[in-house]
Amino acid sequence: MLSSSQRNVLLLPAIVVAVFFFLTAGCASTEEGSDPTTTAVQAPDKAQAIGAGISINVPGDSEITPISDEVTSWPREPASCTHRQGSIKIGANYVSADLVGSKCVGNETLNGNRGAFLKPDQPPQPENVESFELAIGTLTYFEHLYTECTNSCESWTVSYALVELANPQDADHPTLLLNTDKDSGIDLKEYAQTLS
Repeated sequence: MLSSSQRNVLLLPAIVVAVFFFLTAGCASTEEGSDPTTTAVQAPDKAQAIGAGISINVPGDSEITPISDEVTSWPREPASCTHRQGSIKIGANYVSADLVGSKCVGNETLNGNRGAFLKPDQPPQPENVESFELAIGTLTYFEHLYTECTNSCESWTVSYALVELANPQDADHPTLLLNTDKDSGIDLKEYAQTLS
């Protein structure tokens, strides 16, 4: 039979091991994101095709709806103003990606029409205008006021990236126009500079 001091000596290593496993198990569960306040980390950026021979660097978990081959009339514009639509979903937010037709003149941005801008001089009163030379053409980044009216009107600023393509695959749609939605939090200027 063991004395009480011998039993304590034998129990001590078991207690140390139990405490070690308890402490490391708590750390592992925090690292795995079990804390509901932990923010998910986006996958690293990678080049993804958006159609028409164009790629953009976006997070790897982004969803791309490639620019369509189908030509449609732009909403709230003359029928001769056509486009080919696509989109990029980054997180919970979308970026519209359109090839703009050569007959578009960029009417007002109102009630569902974000502006069929073909050239950077078409939007009235653009703000924060910057230009960049890319391998695929000249990028003009700008912000513009968009308005929606039903019973009352609400306006907000939309970010745009307009690329006059140097060698468009479709000569009838020579401009790529990207734009964000309200409060998207997407840095369109940064993403647009990765177009290739």
